[in-house]
Amino acid sequence: MRKKIIIITAVLVLWIFSVIFYSPKYNNSITGKDVYTRVEIIGILPSECNFNLTQGWNYVSFHCIASSVPREQVLMNISGNYSKIFTYTAFDTADPWKSYNPDLPNWTVQQLNYMGRTSGYIILMNNDKEYIFEGHKRSSVVQLKPGWNLVGYPSNISRSINDSLSGLSYNMVLTYENNIMLYYVPGWSNNTLLNFTPNKAYWINSSALQNWLIN
Repeated sequence: MRKKIIIITAVLVLWIFSVIFYSPKYNNSITGKDVYTRVEIIGILPSECNFNLTQGWNYVSFHCIASSVPREQVLMNISGNYSKIFTYTAFDTADPWKSYNPDLPNWTVQQLNYMGRTSGYIILMNNDKEYIFEGHKRSSVVQLKPGWNLVGYPSNISRSINDSLSGLSYNMVLTYENNIMLYYVPGWSNNTLLNFTPNKAYWINSSALQNWLIN
């Protein structure tokens, strides 16, 4: 009987403690103030990356992959058809260039092991090849560092550079197509590049540390 009374008393104490200290009036935050958390659930929809790669250098991105996917999974469709791939990570100031060469021996340390939809890639193709990947489309945030950034365009819809980068501070956007440089400079009338196109990679010369939101 005594044991039952002790157990019941302990349960009541715990219940009172939980009511007082876990009610909206109390919290365990460092500041002692109420902490409100908002969780946003962003839906993703099926989407396919389907584009042609040509022999030589290609500036590409993959809007339908996640933020970190093993290289072998992303490039499975073109395995044996390319000889080099590069990316440039502006936030890694010590070693921004990352690369992968499938012809190097197994003991070689390869730097480009994972790929993401917000990064841009330069692929040297041995021959023409159609790229296909079944994935998803979703909203993305591309981080821009002051200076040059090689980024992807994680969208399946073309949009003018002026509209897409509205509100951001930048000096130039450029890409290469068939080894020809195409460029966009705000305010210039002779720009050879006007739109962001799905599956392409771009150099953006940013004037500030900022985020580029792509819905």
